[in-house]
Amino acid sequence: ESRVRFWDVEPHQALLSSRLEGEAFLAAEPGEAYILYFPEGGAVGLQLDDWEGTEFSLDWVDLTTATSGTPMTVLGGAVETITAPGDGSWIATITR
Repeated sequence: ESRVRFWDVEPHQALLSSRLEGEAFLAAEPGEAYILYFPEGGAVGLQLDDWEGTEFSLDWVDLTTATSGTPMTVLGGAVETITAPGDGSWIATITR
């Protein structure tokens, strides 16, 4: 809740590509905040085409160990491949 206000996002599975069924789930306020859930690791494309020149901060949380992963920067303007840092359950928060 400190990174993304859950009441501002809604399901946006259509923004994901290269996704196997059940691999990842997305709630978003497009252009502002995204919550991407990987139940068992994996990788998907996140459509950020409409946000060219926008820099987003991506932060990871490993739900199995309750630890944070290494933060990174994601650039808008294309489909960005988001890959969970490992197996197990992960959440990525991607914010403007």
